[in-house]
Amino acid sequence: MSQARLSMRGPPGPMGMSGRSGPLGGPGSNGLKGDGGDNGPQGPRGLQGPAGSPGKLGKRGRNGADGARGMPGESGGKGDRGFDGLPGLPGEKGHRVGVTSGGLGNDAA
Repeated sequence: MSQARLSMRGPPGPMGMSGRSGPLGGPGSNGLKGDGGDNGPQGPRGLQGPAGSPGKLGKRGRNGADGARGMPGESGGKGDRGFDGLPGLPGEKGHRVGVTSGGLGNDAA
């Protein structure tokens, strides 16, 4: 008889009410890394660094222009006597004096 009961069953009834939610699960595993973002704005200028070591010496430059003429120096000592010069030009003729009897033409008084 129990078998006859099973075969005489009717259609299933409506769905019952939902039960209470279960406890909250733990955090899941990390996801994949996303794409990189845009570059940010340029930062402020940094502090000036220390001065570097001096470089090697450069090539020697061209000579400059001559300077102004200097002040005259002190007079030197007297030099040696020079050679005698050439004879001078002949002088002008003198005045003739009258001839007297015993002379050379000069009046001796």
